[in-house]
Amino acid sequence: MIKYLFIAALFITNYSYANSEAAECSKIKSDSKRLLCYDLIFKEASSVLVEKKVPATKKIKAVKPKPDNIVDKNTTNKEDNFGLSYEQIRKAEKIEDKKAIRSSIVRVTKQVSRKITFRLENGQIWKSEAALGANKAAQFKKGSNIELVKVRLGGYSMVNTKTNSRIKVKRVK
Repeated sequence: MIKYLFIAALFITNYSYANSEAAECSKIKSDSKRLLCYDLIFKEASSVLVEKKVPATKKIKAVKPKPDNIVDKNTTNKEDNFGLSYEQIRKAEKIEDKKAIRSSIVRVTKQVSRKITFRLENGQIWKSEAALGANKAAQFKKGSNIELVKVRLGGYSMVNTKTNSRIKVKRVK
C-alpha cells in the first residue's frame, strides 16, 4: 500500500511542478510575450527543458520570409541529390574516390580460431573478420592476386580477382 502511495505522490509532484510554470505564463497580458513564455517552457534544448524568464522590456523581432524566387544554395544542392544513390551522386559531381587496392598475397598465416592473416605485397597486413572454412581459405593462398574493396556499410572486402570470391577483412598494420 505504501508503495502505491509513493508512486502516486511522485506523479502528483511532477504534475504540479509543470503547472506552476504554465500558471506564471498565463498571468502575462501581452499575447506575444505570453506565447514567448510558453515557448521557453516547452521548448527543449538538448533534451533538457529551458527555464528562462522573459524580461518585460524585451522586444520580439519579426522574421521576414524569403521570397519564393530566392533559393538557398546549400539546400538546393542537397535537394537535387535527394533520392540518388552514392554512385549516381559520385558520377554527377565527378567525385573521385579510390575504389580498390590491387595487390597479391605474400604470406598467409592461419590461426587456431580459423581466422587468417594476410601479408600483402605492398606491406599491408589484413586479417579476416570471421572464421573461414577450408574451401574459402584455399581461394586466398600465397601468390593470389587480390583486390581490397571498401564496402557500403563500412569495412573492407578482399576479393580474389581470379575466382571473384570475397571475404570480409580488417587492416591490422
